[in-house]
Amino acid sequence: MTSGQHSLSANASGRKCPRCLCDLDPVKGKPRSLDQLRRFFAVLRAIKMHWPEAAEFQPESEEHLRKWALVKAGHREATDVPVEFAADQPAVTRLASFAIETAIKAAGAFAFVRPDANGGRVRVFKAKSIAFDKLGQADFNRLNDEVEAVYKAETGLDPDEVLKRTRDAA
Repeated sequence: MTSGQHSLSANASGRKCPRCLCDLDPVKGKPRSLDQLRRFFAVLRAIKMHWPEAAEFQPESEEHLRKWALVKAGHREATDVPVEFAADQPAVTRLASFAIETAIKAAGAFAFVRPDANGGRVRVFKAKSIAFDKLGQADFNRLNDEVEAVYKAETGLDPDEVLKRTRDAA
């Protein structure tokens, strides 16, 4: 049995994998694949290495790229920040969004800020967790496909090809 496989029958209770103790709750479905998670991060590293210099978004790190891609793929939480003094003033709202984004960055966090086109509100997006206990396998499969679609749309690069080239070069 490889590290990404689980022995469902070895556990009489059906709640924990005896090998890695991950949750086997039938409500959450199939346990997460460690091999797929490793591939997710390998693709992330490969895409980061080949990220086009001309792209509008320029990731500062693999973590920055991961969180940005998760947000773009819709795996996010959003918080609206009222900017009442800038109601009906889109330019002032953009300035407020820049200040908010700068403060988030100064705190060492990654969140993405978008001003309301009409003014008066700024929306802050934060990536949700992809931890094993937060996301089942079926949802992770969908999210992985969506993230790879984001990479392709933003860079024009096929994630499978980039991963293959990166592995071949190593």
